[in-house]
Amino acid sequence: MAVCVGLFSAGTGLAQESDAKDPAYQQLQRALEAHQKLAKKQEGGWPSIPPGPKIEPGEQGPRVAVLRARLMVTDSAKQLKSRQPDLYDEALVAAVKRFQERHGIDPDGTIGPSTLVALNVSLEQRTHQIERNLVRWGERPGLMEGRYVAVNIPDYTLSLMEGDKPQLTMRVVVGMRNWQTPIFHAQMTHIVFNPRWHVPTKIAVKEVIPDIKKDPNYLAKKGMRVLTNQDGKVQEVDPATIDWEDAAQWRQYTFHQDSGAGNALGRVKFLFPNQYDVYLHDTPSKSFFQRSARALSHGCIRVQKPLDLAVAILGQEPNPWTEERIKAAINRGTEQFVKLTNTLPVYLYYQTAWVDAAGVMQFRNDIYGLDK
Repeated sequence: MAVCVGLFSAGTGLAQESDAKDPAYQQLQRALEAHQKLAKKQEGGWPSIPPGPKIEPGEQGPRVAVLRARLMVTDSAKQLKSRQPDLYDEALVAAVKRFQERHGIDPDGTIGPSTLVALNVSLEQRTHQIERNLVRWGERPGLMEGRYVAVNIPDYTLSLMEGDKPQLTMRVVVGMRNWQTPIFHAQMTHIVFNPRWHVPTKIAVKEVIPDIKKDPNYLAKKGMRVLTNQDGKVQEVDPATIDWEDAAQWRQYTFHQDSGAGNALGRVKFLFPNQYDVYLHDTPSKSFFQRSARALSHGCIRVQKPLDLAVAILGQEPNPWTEERIKAAINRGTEQFVKLTNTLPVYLYYQTAWVDAAGVMQFRNDIYGLDK
């Protein structure tokens, strides 16, 4: 179950004068120029691979020949020349893996649905994607410099940065298309160990209530309690006394999940107060991090390595926390808020095209349709 609700907020879209001086911006501008030159040279764009079943290494056929012709446009044409162009040989497999890595797809060398779709995005569309991301430089939520946490939403990646160098990188799960993670920046002020989860009303209505109706023991299984606030006094309510078919009755209650291994927030939460009530957090659903596409939450960001992130952040405090101290706090099992003396900027941004540190052009799926 995802745990919080994000609301999308776009920036101005106006590029700043400082953008043109940014090396990353300049690299993307050069990539745009290269794609524009390629469009003039490659009349009609690059070949489109016909639909069909998966293409596995070692296979032979006309679709493989088209695949080779397609990758010869953007990869090493010299390396991919072959006397058997319709054979899916080792050189072509290596080129496919490079392509997959550049597009955020697990590099297995197999032409499955995701890889086929990415290969068949037209040259015109890729050029437009670069143009849109150059414009989006003016939509970035603040100036990223110094020490900060950055989450590129469509790349499903979090980086703890020191200037332009990543100190720590990990996979994340972001919001689904209809529960988008918003674009903004804020200051991280607290880290919470063994957080309790106060279920947002929207999630309670759409998910918790239907699950209770299916299974009367749902709340007990999830370690959830039903609470009511009477004259400023919070009291627990016995779920068996509630008519869950009567919306007027259950809407007066709130739902809280106690700390524990099964808590939807896991064992660690990273707070950076904002109008969207979005935060970073651990999760018991570790298997999600094995997926290539990870837009699976209700807006908050689930982090793959929360302990490592907590150690890296709290290790820079005036009274540094060691990993052992953090584990001891978690093992106590009680909710504990740790206020940061050195608050840390957190940037949630949206970039589907960029040139990486190695000079390689990267593309990602436009999961929220913002490039359009």
